[in-house]
Amino acid sequence: MATLEEFQAALAVLNPEDFTKSGEPKVDPLNASLGATGVNPIDGGARDALWEQHVAAQDEDVEGEFEIEDPDDEMPERTVTITEASSDPVRLNVHGVGRWKIRLNTPTALPEAAIEALQHGNCTIEIA
Repeated sequence: MATLEEFQAALAVLNPEDFTKSGEPKVDPLNASLGATGVNPIDGGARDALWEQHVAAQDEDVEGEFEIEDPDDEMPERTVTITEASSDPVRLNVHGVGRWKIRLNTPTALPEAAIEALQHGNCTIEIA
């Protein structure tokens, strides 16, 4: 079975259409990515187990989902929903503004600088 590191490296080269609506990688594109680096293919059960480890590792990496460097500055916010992305959750860090861990299809209030970063990223968003 692939290691978590091999799994994460394979995820990094997948396209948004290589993921399910719930955010998990589809098995066939994942196996193509793994195979390109010499790693044996995995089945859906192994994919699910590695995906769980991947999400847990991301959750451990992000302490405090939103941190503003200057809390006295009020930033106008709009609600954004990420509908397609290469990972779930999407981790967003905008220097001087804050950082977020955003789940797919979950409306999230974000300042304009964060919305702009998402618009230039590899994801599809809806703005309310």
